[in-house]
Amino acid sequence: SLFAGCLQNEYRCTNKCIELVKRCDKIADCDGGEDEKDCIPTDKACDFKDDCGDGSDELQCKHRECWHGEFKCKNSECIRPGYLCDGEVNCADGSDEEYCETSDFIKCGGSHSVHSTFWCDGWPECADNHADELLCNASCAGNKFQCPNGRCINDANVCDGLCDCLPSIDGNCADELNCTKFYNKTDDVIVCTTGSTLSCWMPGGNPSRCIRQKYICDGQNDCFNGFSISDEFGCDKPNSHLNDEFFRCHDGRWLPFKHRCNYKAECLDGDDETDCEVSLPCGEEQFRCASGECVKSENRCDGRTDCWDKSDEIGCASVPCPGENWSRCKIGKQCVPMEKWCDYRVDCMDGSDEKNCDYRLCKADEFRCDSGQCIPLEYKCKKYREEQMGCVDKSHLRNCVDSKCAENEFKCHRGPCIHQSMVCDGQLDCDLTWDDEDNNCYFMCSDIASGCQCQDVHINCTGHGLDQFPYDVEKEITFFHLGGNNFSEGLHENTFEHLDRLVYLDLMNNSIKHLEPLVFSTLWRLKTLNLQHNEITILRNCSFLGLGQLTGLHLQGNNIYKLSSMAFQGLSSLTTLDLSHQNITDIETEAFVGLRSLKSLDLSHNSLTHIRDGTFRGMPQVVFLNLKNNQLRVIDKNVFFTMPLLETLFTDEFRFCCLARYVKQCDPLPDEFSSCEDLMSNIVLRVCIWILAVVAITANLLVIVFRAKYKHTNQVHSFLIVNLALGDFLMGSYLLVIAVVDWYYRGVYFIHDSDWRRSSMCNVAGFISTFSSELSVFTLTGKHSIIIKYVN
Repeated sequence: SLFAGCLQNEYRCTNKCIELVKRCDKIADCDGGEDEKDCIPTDKACDFKDDCGDGSDELQCKHRECWHGEFKCKNSECIRPGYLCDGEVNCADGSDEEYCETSDFIKCGGSHSVHSTFWCDGWPECADNHADELLCNASCAGNKFQCPNGRCINDANVCDGLCDCLPSIDGNCADELNCTKFYNKTDDVIVCTTGSTLSCWMPGGNPSRCIRQKYICDGQNDCFNGFSISDEFGCDKPNSHLNDEFFRCHDGRWLPFKHRCNYKAECLDGDDETDCEVSLPCGEEQFRCASGECVKSENRCDGRTDCWDKSDEIGCASVPCPGENWSRCKIGKQCVPMEKWCDYRVDCMDGSDEKNCDYRLCKADEFRCDSGQCIPLEYKCKKYREEQMGCVDKSHLRNCVDSKCAENEFKCHRGPCIHQSMVCDGQLDCDLTWDDEDNNCYFMCSDIASGCQCQDVHINCTGHGLDQFPYDVEKEITFFHLGGNNFSEGLHENTFEHLDRLVYLDLMNNSIKHLEPLVFSTLWRLKTLNLQHNEITILRNCSFLGLGQLTGLHLQGNNIYKLSSMAFQGLSSLTTLDLSHQNITDIETEAFVGLRSLKSLDLSHNSLTHIRDGTFRGMPQVVFLNLKNNQLRVIDKNVFFTMPLLETLFTDEFRFCCLARYVKQCDPLPDEFSSCEDLMSNIVLRVCIWILAVVAITANLLVIVFRAKYKHTNQVHSFLIVNLALGDFLMGSYLLVIAVVDWYYRGVYFIHDSDWRRSSMCNVAGFISTFSSELSVFTLTGKHSIIIKYVN
């Protein structure tokens, strides 16, 4: 049966409990090794899934902000709006299915309903009646404008050229009155006033907004145009080493040089389009815009702006329509084919093609849209590339949970069917779930690294040969896969200046030779840093300062030979550090200061010969230390005193275990010749050695001096006595050497034993011992011979 009674901070093995920090520390602490099974790589952390089983991989996580329209789960996970209240749990915590009663939805004018999550978020999901944005507050905040129906809009969108309040019966818009200072309206075409307002860029010829100067670079995209050129584009000053690739507008923004002289006034004052070279003449089938841009002549006066300055839709009264079956719009005089009149789609810029229409009733074999439009019944729950094949208000794409798709079609989640060719085509066709572009689809998210594949919040530039860091990636990208490039000279103090959102950074195999101090100082959210297989040789002071949230640091495959003092300062959350299979020969004192959460340190397979006191200072939580396969000869006496919680120590010789006798497990185990004792462990023996050494040296020195002084007694036996005294003097000196060595190495003799035996001092002492012994024997032998001769 399973062992019961483990504490919350413990992990339960089959028959015992171990500390939770020992789970997945690369050491089998459970008898069956189950604590090291099902362990996850560090890049699985913070993915909203409890991969560890104890939730530890999801602690202290910083997640991206949800995109507009997404639902934010209670655990900060973001899901598409189409997954909200669909009867299936999509949030890991199930919060997407908690509030799904009828009262949690508000009805728009048609068949569309909006969940309470999106009420009063500043943008009307109910485009027909703004019901989700009404009665949100009794009054609007100081930076808001209140529409007649009660809706609050941003002050920046007052007089921006687009009606945000619902138009009144007479067609006037409350937020677009008396706005001639900010834009001009000619032939019903709105053109922003240069120097007063900035023109947003809207893809597909959609109407653009005019944003006043005081709202530029205020931290909010008032253009509402996603990642296109907006009032917040170019606000951040680029890194200093890249200034030659940017120019600065008079309004203070920085734009890439490719935006210079592109016929689009993207600076407030239009200074990006001044002093440009004279453009080449347009072709025969082209129309020259007022800015000099060339567009197709067939697009002139078609009701859609193709010129950046919109001049192709101005002055259309004098431009003949293409044929008889065309009709002019009422105000702008643009030409629209007759078949597009009263088709529920606004083609005239003044909307006159959809006014005073006599719409017919739908037939039995047709589907009636919310707007009253009639479409063939087979179009129900089908979305086509051609927008005219369906309801303009898209009401035919709702209530499609049970719709069936053909073999060549893709079904959006609980939604309509689209053709397979529309999957991963760069367009979001599954409007509420984005399944078609989230189905392993890639997109471009960086101009610098245009060939890289982006997916969700990841950018994968592996093996693209980059030598410049893609700092311009979209702001939602937080996982950078940049292995196999060439950033050997491309990382410096400002590289990550505006990338503090990063959670994962892979820089393996990039020929990186060194890490400048403070290079990662802004990446305070980073959880995983991969620097494997580079050419790093020295980890310098403050190499990792700023990485306070880092839990995974990978340095394998480098050739590190030196760890400088304070090299790991700042890695306060790191629990495991693998420095094995490097070429480390030198670790300066306090190199590991700052690793206050570290549990496991692997220094095996290096070239260490001497570890000094203070080397491991700054790691009070370490429980595992591996020093195997080094060339260790000496470890100073107090090296392990700074690691009071150390439980497992791997070395190549048992003698080093004697310095950490409190450690529960030390490898290798002692054999019959292993000992932690000193040279002379018995105090009586030590005292006797000192006495004998002092007496022998003093007494025999006196004999030698006396005999040398009274040479008149130059007899044979006197010479022999001097020799004997000299031998005993040398023997006393040898004992003194032993006594001094015992005193000097007391407590660590077992560490220095092998070095002591090989030392010059030991060799001298051995020579003295041998010489004095032989001399004593020779003297005694000679003395005995003379005595025998004298007796005879």
